[in-house]
Amino acid sequence: MQYDLYTIKNPQFLKIIRNRIIGDEIIYKLMEKELQNQNIEITSKEVDNLFNTIKSSYPSEVDFYIQLTQSYLDEAKFKKKLRREVVIAKFFDQLNRSIEEPSEE
Repeated sequence: MQYDLYTIKNPQFLKIIRNRIIGDEIIYKLMEKELQNQNIEITSKEVDNLFNTIKSSYPSEVDFYIQLTQSYLDEAKFKKKLRREVVIAKFFDQLNRSIEEPSEE
């Protein structure tokens, strides 16, 4: 089910959505900070490579930019979104590495 925030009249619902967005942002910032603490960088080259990989998966460059436009994104916003994805992926990758395998006894 999709919601149009302009037509929702329930302030309680809007408060729930607002709190979830704030919570998600806090979690993201904590992930980013943990990666910094572990000296794990997210480079613009990584983001650009991911951007180019996604862009090249479309039949044409025009199709790619049409999709961006339909998603209400420009190139800069899309790269910012991709950077978030890289942060999350690296955080969980690092987390998985730190989990010890259970020993068989």
